[in-house]
Amino acid sequence: MSTYTSKLYIIVLFSILLILVAKPGVCIAGTRTGLLLWFNSVLPTLFPFFLITRIILHLNLCPKMFLKLYPFATGLIAGYPTGAITVCDQLLSGILTYKEGMLLLIMSNNASPGFLIAYTGSLLCLCNPYKIWFTVIISSIIAGMIYYISILLSKEEHKNIQVSNKATSDNSISNNHYLKHDFILFFEKTMTDCINLLVVIGCYIMIFSMLSYFITDLFEVNLLSLCFAGSFEITNGVSLLSKYTFESKKIQSALVAALCSFGGFSAYFQTAGILKKCGLSGKTYLFFKSISGLICFTLNMFIT
Repeated sequence: MSTYTSKLYIIVLFSILLILVAKPGVCIAGTRTGLLLWFNSVLPTLFPFFLITRIILHLNLCPKMFLKLYPFATGLIAGYPTGAITVCDQLLSGILTYKEGMLLLIMSNNASPGFLIAYTGSLLCLCNPYKIWFTVIISSIIAGMIYYISILLSKEEHKNIQVSNKATSDNSISNNHYLKHDFILFFEKTMTDCINLLVVIGCYIMIFSMLSYFITDLFEVNLLSLCFAGSFEITNGVSLLSKYTFESKKIQSALVAALCSFGGFSAYFQTAGILKKCGLSGKTYLFFKSISGLICFTLNMFIT
């Protein structure tokens, strides 16, 4: 770790510590909101999908002709960060190349349709919440196409990540061993892996929910501060934007759609931790998700 990075970490950590001391009530409220969001919505929604999709993949139950589209399907149904998990599993298993993995990651790692349709629709009372869901998916596909075109135009070569990864290879052998001798042991190990991942996701949600609350408490309430605070965690972001008085309902819907397409920094850090295990670029992912958010905003402004 460089000296500059160490100093940056020290500044960030001490800043957070000062926030905790100066505004304990706000921090507790934000953390509690994040915890309840995780417990009431994220945990019951994502756990079954995490478990079932990983079992299907490890047992090779997905038809080969649909195998490379599997991450897109799981991400489309379950939401963040299921698409990233499936992409990394396939990448480390040798099913995908680096370029294919990066492409599918950009297109598949999106908010779930349940959140996009039910939550945004009920909270904002939008006439057509399905438009938000449609434009989020379309914008992620367009961003993926832009990435693919940039790769074709670039001379940079990426190493394909195969099952040479020792830890992944050992894990695969271990899973096969459990399956061969006892399916229950295999099932419990997969379930434990999913629970550990969900706990990490829950911690990220609480941290960024706390920061979002602090931003709204620190700065004057205006569109810029709400967008900045909302960028930390999308559920709080959608809620904040729903309470702001807009001259145009279209602008409000477009901003919500853009935020959902981007995913927020909480979703990014959840995804980045997963990407570290398979070698995909978190910076590239963040850049193209930002592009996806801009495309989504534009689509919502022009589509009636």
